[in-house]
Amino acid sequence: MKLAIIKFSVGGLAVLISYIVSVVLPWKEFGGIFATFPAVFLVSMCITGMQFGNEVAMHVSRGAVFGMIGVLCSILATWGLLQATHM
Repeated sequence: MKLAIIKFSVGGLAVLISYIVSVVLPWKEFGGIFATFPAVFLVSMCITGMQFGNEVAMHVSRGAVFGMIGVLCSILATWGLLQATHM
């Protein structure tokens, strides 16, 4: 239960920071960048390492890296399609 509270608190703090950044900065796009703040992942990885050991934490981090690569591919594909359709 304690770990869930920690994850919830860090996730809420990350959302709060992304909201503040999106309100303060004149460029609204930066709010979306900060919304993908990796704090929740880092806390989850640390907690996983403490509970299950470094081997499991390593597999969790590999999954996150593959997910980030997938997001990058999605961004590049969207950008390419927008350029091709002149939007």
